[in-house]
Amino acid sequence: PELAKVLAKPHLVRLGQDPSSDAALQNLLAAIEFEWHAHGFGHASAGLGLLATLLLQAYRSIGLDSPAGHIQQGLQDHPLARAHVVVDKFKRQINEQFKSSDSVASYANRIGVSAGQLTRLTKQVLGLTALEVINARLVFEAERELTYTADSIKQIAAKLGFDDEAYFSRFFKKQTGQSPKSFRQRSASKID
Repeated sequence: PELAKVLAKPHLVRLGQDPSSDAALQNLLAAIEFEWHAHGFGHASAGLGLLATLLLQAYRSIGLDSPAGHIQQGLQDHPLARAHVVVDKFKRQINEQFKSSDSVASYANRIGVSAGQLTRLTKQVLGLTALEVINARLVFEAERELTYTADSIKQIAAKLGFDDEAYFSRFFKKQTGQSPKSFRQRSASKID
């Protein structure tokens, strides 16, 4: 309950001010990463416990109760926060409209930024260009359809907004390194 109040507002933790606090945060992040990849017994519970500990440590390091604390509140004016807002809008639009085959420019236009700005912001926040984000969402959905439905590749291509099955297959192979048919066969063997 104490953390709920802290998490209700964005905060920025400045690193480099207290080496022991920075080391504690780094160790917690490494432990969370280990649990994420380990998939051992209880990894989800351990990860959530570590996450709560990380949030507490971050809270302590920013010194909210201290006027000399290293924190910036009201981050809505911070450039990185604005970038996250734009990228979040973009990701929501992709999830709602990824089957429409919209261009980066049309997504950007609906958000109210230029295509170049959108690509710069997605690269800054996600490490991917706007087109790579769109393509990743299409590939994710294609992989899901190929794995969990019996629809033909042509039907899946049409569902995803591709007019041509061959173009869809080339797109999928370029993104994943394998044809849709090969991917489906491999996923079927993993499920069995």
